[in-house]
Amino acid sequence: MLTTPRSSWPWVRRSPKPGPIFDVDAKRASIAELQQEAAAPDLWNDQASAKTLLARLARLEDDVKAYDVLARKHEDLAVLNELATAEDDPGVEQEVKEGI
Repeated sequence: MLTTPRSSWPWVRRSPKPGPIFDVDAKRASIAELQQEAAAPDLWNDQASAKTLLARLARLEDDVKAYDVLARKHEDLAVLNELATAEDDPGVEQEVKEGI
């Protein structure tokens, strides 16, 4: 039995703002904004800011790319699962299980 609430555990950090942890639409919007900023001709006038901006942009692009890969795989497996169910094909069913 726990004697202290989870919120007091030192390794647990609360999210700075409530809401979804992974808001893809917001990340895509941020990417568009950062790309606009990165295209500015005076970007490198402040090298520290430029590096920070480009690092943040790269992180967001990596997050969205990972999401897109997983979403595509999920969609493919959903279609494959429908086929396995419709055809009652154990081979396709096994492929779905392996994909999960």
